[in-house]
Amino acid sequence: MVHDDWYPAWLAHDLLEGTFPWELSYSTTMPRFLDHYTLHDSSWITFVACNEKETGIAAISLDAYWNKVPYQTEALAKWPILLIRFDRLYGIPYSIRRDCTLSGATSQIVKEDEREKMLQSARAFSNADVIDYLSDENLHRTVIDDLFGSIEVLHGQEIHVLCLNSNREILPLPALENNAK
Repeated sequence: MVHDDWYPAWLAHDLLEGTFPWELSYSTTMPRFLDHYTLHDSSWITFVACNEKETGIAAISLDAYWNKVPYQTEALAKWPILLIRFDRLYGIPYSIRRDCTLSGATSQIVKEDEREKMLQSARAFSNADVIDYLSDENLHRTVIDDLFGSIEVLHGQEIHVLCLNSNREILPLPALENNAK
């Protein structure tokens, strides 16, 4: 059964329609985000790939305790919803384990020698789109660990972050304030 407080109806709609207020998001990098916030004890909601926009959105029930998210309203009695939009998405997870507790995450730039090996494989298949992505010197690998394993996302350097309460109100992430749009 879906827990309506954690998965409000607007969440599925906005994921499918792409109607989140990204213009109000924090623009940052995943390593910078992880320098200030943790996914420890948070839970997966879903990961949605948006092929026409070459982006992917991770929706996560963020553990407010570890992240010191300000409790300003009763709407925050439930864990806030963290949305991370990965731009220039190259590799996506095949599946996630919904409601599975996360144990952490890491993110770093893919090293040049590894990128070169991936480029060689892509050239063998003459895939121009993949070659373009892998030529990005700022290609990042983000690994999100849960209790049963991990997923890996290959993406461009920039990410966009929104944190919302169950009423769809934007919550501040103070450590990212100087990166707000």
